Amino acid sequence: MMNQKIGLLIFILLFILSHELICQENQQKKDSIEIKFHLSGKHIAHTNDALGQVMLPEALNIRRPDEPDLQQKWELFGNDLTDNPIRHGASYIKLTAEADYHGISAITSIFAEHRGASYGTLTLKDIVLYPKFYFAFDTSFNVFNEKFSLGVSIGNYDNINLYEGLNMYNIDVQGDNWYFKWRNLKFEYNKIADLLLGIGLNMDDANDFIFSLENLEFAYNFFLTLKYGFYSYNAFIVPLDDKNNDGNTFSAGISYKDFIRLYMQYGKRNNDNTGYSSGESSAFLLGLNVKYTDNIFNVFAKSEYRSYGKFYNLYYYNQNIYYRDTSRRTYSNNVGPELYPLYYYDRKFSQWAVFTEYQGMDVICLTLQFDSKIYLIDRFYLYANLDINSITAGSYEPFTYSFIDYGAGYEVMKDNFLAIGITNKAMNLDNSYPTFYQYANSVIKMELGVSF
Repeated sequence: MMNQKIGLLIFILLFILSHELICQENQQKKDSIEIKFHLSGKHIAHTNDALGQVMLPEALNIRRPDEPDLQQKWELFGNDLTDNPIRHGASYIKLTAEADYHGISAITSIFAEHRGASYGTLTLKDIVLYPKFYFAFDTSFNVFNEKFSLGVSIGNYDNINLYEGLNMYNIDVQGDNWYFKWRNLKFEYNKIADLLLGIGLNMDDANDFIFSLENLEFAYNFFLTLKYGFYSYNAFIVPLDDKNNDGNTFSAGISYKDFIRLYMQYGKRNNDNTGYSSGESSAFLLGLNVKYTDNIFNVFAKSEYRSYGKFYNLYYYNQNIYYRDTSRRTYSNNVGPELYPLYYYDRKFSQWAVFTEYQGMDVICLTLQFDSKIYLIDRFYLYANLDINSITAGSYEPFTYSFIDYGAGYEVMKDNFLAIGITNKAMNLDNSYPTFYQYANSVIKMELGVSF
């Protein structure tokens, strides 16, 4: 909290100083402010998922009986699926207001969720309301005809992706970002507030200091991005010196237009006096993605290989996170000390917390993601989404999460649609990180999306 207050104070000082430094073209602009409002929402339902079976990796099968009280109360028997909002038809809306004024921007969003139509129209324990905010200040100035840029932002960052996505990726965080840029060179500092709660990473503040060369065109339509930095991810409870929470990271990415991108990241955690080797203290990511879009056909495909040494994730795990009220049974019980937002259902499976669960083990994961949509006649379309993750951890049997979602829809206008499809992806409120269950048998899914 103190760091955020200091950050806000510096933000105000920068704002005052910027009027002396701001470039001439901005000084010539007339004072103006632009405010935008946006409303979006979705209703999702699984229409035939009578509580059945899910497919579980060995590690989760072993964990289920760890808390006998919850095993009885939450019906954690065998591979039975527990209750979740989507099977009752859940809805959410998001109202967003955006304002921009000469390099200053503010975004405020209010989410309202009704987490299951069959739970009761006005049952308060299944209705939630929560805010998000984001403030940013950006400016530029000239020194000897060279343009420099600086900026600061604070608030909520959705689906954050630092470096190329080895650890801080596919999660929502709160914090602040500071940057200074000249041409293609950039320095930035990212502070992420505690992740001990919410996602259960057993982590106090996370600090990343990143030096980068961004989007350098080294051949026609080929661009290079290089990043190097050091981090401090302060584990909340660690029987080691604080310095063993520090480390270094290097990443590189090469892209051709917006069509194809090859990228990698290497991370090394400080292992002084721990007895772990450099390999056991390191992590590596290699990925390739392809994107193509036109008026008829849209496709995005990604393939990744990632590995974590047994010390790299050690102690960054907190399993005492609950998305239900532990004093009640599972039916109509999907808001606990922590909230798993409904819009997370549209997220991909892979995230760092998935791999920190395998404490003291080497972990390897192969990921394949594929999202496509083709318009057949006017606004009618077919879609297909795959999210496949094959995890090998320690002595456990390898397990593959193979999430599928395919079907057809009608788009009234952009982001306003009605769709019906087949999926094997269910919400999972039973584990210490927000992720998904894989149905043993696929179910019918219906979606209604609105956006204005």
